[in-house]
Amino acid sequence: RKERVLLMTEMSHQASKLAFECERSDRLKVKMVRSPPGTDQWIIVDRWERLAALLPGIEEADGAAAPHSHHARTEAATRLISNHEGVFRDTINPSKTIGICEGGRPLSQLELSRVHPSDARYVDEVLRETARRLLGRVDVSEVQLDPSSSAQTTGWGRTVLFLLSRLQSLPDEVPGRAPDMSCKAALAMRAVLNELGCLALSKPT
Repeated sequence: RKERVLLMTEMSHQASKLAFECERSDRLKVKMVRSPPGTDQWIIVDRWERLAALLPGIEEADGAAAPHSHHARTEAATRLISNHEGVFRDTINPSKTIGICEGGRPLSQLELSRVHPSDARYVDEVLRETARRLLGRVDVSEVQLDPSSSAQTTGWGRTVLFLLSRLQSLPDEVPGRAPDMSCKAALAMRAVLNELGCLALSKPT
């Protein structure tokens, strides 16, 4: 029991440290432009605040997240939760050449297919559900996928495909762009994203 308390204390410290690093990094970045008109409404702020309050999550997890360490999942969840608006806006960026930062910084991965702004609600759903699963067996629910909804399954599928292609864990994966997180954290996030992608591809029974 004592070891578990010490572990949770250390994980909480690490989560706070990661959140601070993300916040400090965001302050140093060029200011991001707004999302395409009518899409910011789909960033459900209160649900993101609820997820942030659950950091560092708990040690036990289910599904694809289960084999990954608590530390790796906490890092991935912290990175996503602390920068969810940037990830959201990057995913639905309508430009094929210019990034979301003010000043017109060119996109670093021109080959990627982003999600159409009309599917913005599904992008936020995928991001929140990814964060929730990374947090472990937390007592909170998010919007679940309805296999009978072609709009939702398509939106989830496209979002997952983009995020899997965009996520970077090594400097040489995308020269000139810093990694999003460590390799172990990226493995945990990719596992959860793949799990959601499989749900989106499954046919209703």
